[in-house]
Amino acid sequence: MIDSLGSVRMSKLDQRLLLVATGVGLGSVLGKIVSTLLNIEANWTLVLAGVSAAAAAKVWTSYKNRQQLHLVELSKTLYFKNIINNRGLLTLLMDKAEDEIFKEVLLTYAFLLTTRPPSAREKDSVKQTAEELGTPLVGQLRF
Repeated sequence: MIDSLGSVRMSKLDQRLLLVATGVGLGSVLGKIVSTLLNIEANWTLVLAGVSAAAAAKVWTSYKNRQQLHLVELSKTLYFKNIINNRGLLTLLMDKAEDEIFKEVLLTYAFLLTTRPPSAREKDSVKQTAEELGTPLVGQLRF
């Protein structure tokens, strides 16, 4: 059973079954101790103690399994809500788009440098003005 705070709690039936099994187990152990002290041979107490211990162990393991399943479902829900958020995907797409724009600018610059007039190729491009390089205006470039 899961409460409103999201923690796993034992149901009332499981709590009562665990309490009854523990009580029967303790009662049978107490009965065995008393019968041993009084020299009365009663083997049924060991059988009853074993059965009640097995029932208590089953209830406890089913509770722990239910708790583990709840934690697995919670982690899956949180993981998929984070994936659906797409924050990481949007960041990746923006990075890829910026890389592509940078590549286009580098290619454009390389093509502009290779299409310079022959007189401008002999000097360093750093020492030349934009008019000497023969670069088009920004409005003439088509992206």
